[in-house]
Amino acid sequence: MGPNFKDPILLNPDVLEVGGDFDTHGGVIGNVMIGFMIIPDGMPDALTAPMSGIAELINDDLEKTPQNAAKFDVRSTTGTFSKELPNTQHLGVGHKVRVIGLSVAVKLGNPSVDPARTEPDAPAFETFTWCVDRKVVAAT
Repeated sequence: MGPNFKDPILLNPDVLEVGGDFDTHGGVIGNVMIGFMIIPDGMPDALTAPMSGIAELINDDLEKTPQNAAKFDVRSTTGTFSKELPNTQHLGVGHKVRVIGLSVAVKLGNPSVDPARTEPDAPAFETFTWCVDRKVVAAT
């Protein structure tokens, strides 16, 4: 479980679409932000000027799998994200890239194990970082 990136899509010579899937255990309060950077293979200038962006997943669009009847007891939360960004490195189809991501979510507190408590624990931030090798693909 955890977020992941799909291959970036070359929408046209000037625009890339970066996207993927987000998932986490438990429930989420508010929207989820996915920050990302793209480091093209063989382009050392991208190490100091990476292509980057932030995708936002709107809470109402997230799929929540309930664990039981309590509204704060959610087994998992999932969603799909995408963001268009300028193709400042002039990448073409087949170009190898490293995509680095950071997701930030405010997680619902866990249900209390004390049957006398009806409220969950306090919410907390959850961050997750990851990176994957991908190839730029053509739009279909």
